[in-house]
Parts: sequence; C-alpha cells; structure tokens
Amino acid sequence: MSTLDRLIRLVRYLKPYRVRLGAAFVCSGLVAAFSGAYAWLVKPVLDEIFINKNESLLLVLPLALFAVAVLKSVFNYGQNYLMNYVGNQVITDIRQELFGKLIRLPVPYHDVNTSGRLVSRVVNDVTLMANAVAGVLKDIFQQGLTFLAMMGVIFYQNWRLAGLSVIVIPLAVLTMVRMGKRLRALAASGQERMGDMASTLQETLSGIRMVKAYGREESEAARFQQSNRSFLSTTMKAIQVSSLGSSHMEVIGVVGVAAIIWYGGFLVINGSMTPGAFFSFLTAMFMAYTPIRRLSGSNNSIQQALAAAERVFGVLDLKTEQDAERGRLELPRIAQSVTFDDVTFHYESQAVPALNDINLTIRAGEMVALVGSSGSGKTTLVNLIPRFLRADSRSHSHRRGRYSVVYPPLAPIADWHGVARCGLV
Repeated sequence: MSTLDRLIRLVRYLKPYRVRLGAAFVCSGLVAAFSGAYAWLVKPVLDEIFINKNESLLLVLPLALFAVAVLKSVFNYGQNYLMNYVGNQVITDIRQELFGKLIRLPVPYHDVNTSGRLVSRVVNDVTLMANAVAGVLKDIFQQGLTFLAMMGVIFYQNWRLAGLSVIVIPLAVLTMVRMGKRLRALAASGQERMGDMASTLQETLSGIRMVKAYGREESEAARFQQSNRSFLSTTMKAIQVSSLGSSHMEVIGVVGVAAIIWYGGFLVINGSMTPGAFFSFLTAMFMAYTPIRRLSGSNNSIQQALAAAERVFGVLDLKTEQDAERGRLELPRIAQSVTFDDVTFHYESQAVPALNDINLTIRAGEMVALVGSSGSGKTTLVNLIPRFLRADSRSHSHRRGRYSVVYPPLAPIADWHGVARCGLV
C-alpha cells in the first residue's frame, strides 16, 4: 500500500465527523485571518504613531490589537477542541475495528504472532496514529492557512520583496521530503522493536513462576535488555534525523531573512518602501516561517503515523474465518463418533508434517489417551476437531485426508471446503 493510499484510507474515517471537521476548518481559517491582521497592523502602528505621531490612532490601534487577540483566542479554542474531538473519535473507531478483527482471525495467526506484538499494534501503533490525526491534522489546517494568510500580507506589502522571500520555500520542502523518507523507515523499525519488547515483557511476566522455578531471572533480564537497547538505538537514530532536519530548516530560514533585510533595507533607504511597510512585511515573513517549522517538526509524527498505519491496515486487510466462509457451521451435538480418515497437517513454517495419515475413530462416551513426546502432534490433533486448524491433503499417498463427525440419521451434510468433511459416513 502506497503512502497516498494510506492517507486516503485514513481520511475516509473522517467522513462520519465531516460537520465538526468543517466547523474546525472555518475556525482555523479565522485564526489564520486574525494572525494576518497582527502582521498588517504593524505598518499603521509604526508609520502613523511612531513616525507621523498621529494622536487620533493612538487609542484606536491598541484597541484593534486587543480585539484581534480576543477573537483569535475564541476561534483558536474552537478549532483546537473540534480537531481533537474528531481525531480522537477516529482513533477510537480504528482501535475498535482493529480489536474486532484480531478476535476474528484464525488461531494459526495468533500462534505465529505473540500477544505482546498484537497488544503493541492495538496500543502503541494506534497511539502513534492518534498523535498524527489529532495533532498533525490540526497543524495542517491551522498552520497551512496561517501560512497562506501571511503570504497574502507579504505580497500586499511588496510583491518584489515577496518574490525574493519565497525562493527558500522549495529548499525547505526538499528537506522535509528527504528527511521524511528516512524517518518513516526508522519509525517502522522502532515500532517493530517496541513490539519485540512488549512480547518479551508479556512472556516473562505471564510465566514468572517458571522463571523463578528454574532461576532464569538473569537470563530474562538480559533478553529484555537486548530488545530494550535495540529500541533505544532506533529511537536515537530517529531523533538524530529529526534534529538534523530542524537545523537545516533553521539555516534555510535565516538565509531567507538575511536576503530580505538586505533588499528591504535598500528599498527603505531609497524611499521605495516605508519603514512601517517593511517591518509589517518582516513580521509577516517571520510568522510565515513559523508554520513551515511547525510542519517540519510534525513530519516526524506524520512518518511514525504512516508506518503505524501500514501495520494496522495490514491487520485489518487480513481475511477472517468468516471471510473465508469458515467457522459458520452450526453443528449438532456429537452423538456417535469422531473419525479421522488419512488426515495430514502441515504448519506453514515446517516442511515435515505435524500429523501424517492419521486414522482414528473415537466413539461417543469413549475416553482416549494421546501419548507422545513434546511436539509429536497431540495438541495439533485435538485442535483439528473444533477447526482451530485445517487439515490438508499433502499425505504420502497423495490422497485427500478427511475427518468426520457422525450424527444421528437424517443429519445434514456440511462441506468443509473439500479438505475435511463433516456428515454421515
């Protein structure tokens, strides 16, 4: 699944909350507009009050600044609450859907994936997605609109100077893209290490009696230390890349500001631009760089969320027993016997069959003991009866194995996909 596909799929979860999302978008737009008003008001404040000494504006402009601050705070509260409401509702829906999928996946999937790894998917991966949906979604709306508002003020004050200032934007975008690829790979690796650590912790604590009985405390501590150190190493690499990206963004921003001060100062000295217009432009420029830096800082969260989304959606896309038309049979109570007829079973990770050409009949009320060494297939044989596992046909005689459950006469025959049959024999 590509990055765009994951983003589109994540956005689809927003559909039930589109009204609140629209209201949040309106609030974000008003916050951006009032932020632009701050930068625009710098020009009349400087030119009319401090240079022209216009006493009539001495009271009006401070009141205007106060009104802008109050209105911006009101709408900022609205967009913060609404964005976080939508983001957390989406994550709650995804977490519920993921849990529902996990409990419907077949037993072999749970045999291969430890409970610690699965808990990490439900808790850690979804939490990383929550950080992106609730936090980054807010930043994309607010900071993106604020950046557009600042660019409007910049071009309004002086379009030539604005053309010089936007030269650094492609450099900033290029830095974000290059760092983003590296951060995503490190985020995926870090989440795998977190799953390993959670799995080790769960296995050790659930078997604490065995650990103490055999004096394995030091061994288990060393095993956990290995996974813990591995997670630390991956985390520090991600921090290193993120910090390097922030440093690059800072340098790019300073280069842009230095160029603006040089050319803007030249225009002010020649009388082509008033000091108030220049400082209004410079204020808007600084306020325009702030959203870029915020979005660059959010890039780490975005990449972690995309890596987590890949793992979460990978589970959600698995077929359950119901999807494969298995596990739907409502079988009556066994009344006569259970029969295994040339049943063979392979685990996917093993070339040698766990069970090979098993022939067995167990009558109702009969008690049968399965005796054998560990790994001889006793549990596998028992798990075949409730269909936790599926028999296959890879026997030495190349015949399709089957096992049957015999019911009283007139019981229906149910087809188990040609691999095992249940019905009258």
